[in-house]
Amino acid sequence: MLELIDDLGHIMLKVTGYVMLFAPVAVWAAITATVAKNGLLVLWKLVVFMGGFYLSLMILWGILVIVASSSSGPDTVICCG
Repeated sequence: MLELIDDLGHIMLKVTGYVMLFAPVAVWAAITATVAKNGLLVLWKLVVFMGGFYLSLMILWGILVIVASSSSGPDTVICCG
């Protein structure tokens, strides 16, 4: 029974690998279809969305670094510099 579950796990990982190989093609096709239907302006909306995401991620990391440095004490090295 354990061998069967192990074999099923290997099969699932193999199928996942194949899906991951074709994922970039599927994303490219979806973006191409969206641009063909809605025009290039939809790409600008995507750029604004991703820019907001990365900006908020940088703000979050800044807050985390400030909190970690203020709670760890004066002798603790946070960065590698």
